[in-house]
Amino acid sequence: MIVSAVVRSYNTHEIVAGLILRTLPGWVGEASYSLQWDGSPFEPGYYYIEATLQDRGGNTLDSETILFRLGIQGGEITSFTATPPTFSVGDEISISMTFVNTGTTPITGTAVIQVQNEAGVVVQEFQQDIMDLAAGNSTVLYDAWNTTGVLGRTYRIIGVVTYDGMTSDPKIAIVSTETFNYLPLIVRR
Repeated sequence: MIVSAVVRSYNTHEIVAGLILRTLPGWVGEASYSLQWDGSPFEPGYYYIEATLQDRGGNTLDSETILFRLGIQGGEITSFTATPPTFSVGDEISISMTFVNTGTTPITGTAVIQVQNEAGVVVQEFQQDIMDLAAGNSTVLYDAWNTTGVLGRTYRIIGVVTYDGMTSDPKIAIVSTETFNYLPLIVRR
């Protein structure tokens, strides 16, 4: 049997690498075979491997195509603020979120900010698209929540970014119509 395999770019379908052609002499029954490809000199992105199994006469016995991504996707919210933390009904709350691409491939996704009341009900939601954020780069997203007509006292503002089937860890800010006065805790022994 002869095993051949090539790596192709998903976008252009061009062959970017050929793997060593292998002859498997005396093969009988079930067997497994591993191929390795060093993708380090290639750009991050989507590729696919086409593997073919042929007999010595050139007849195709089996073939398989497998899609894979070269590179790592990762992102993190590094800053999330809602100001002012104490507001009067009718004030505008400024929301700022900084998202950093911590991976090796560009990120396209959606930033979602939800304002929830004390019962966890979403009273306002904001969404912004993030397009092709390069590895190592960051973007700052701004929104403003108008509190005219709000009925509750305390609100939780949550920020997340969704991309490529993943979601960043959420960040939370609390805003309230009340000023909290904390009394010092006295411990007696």
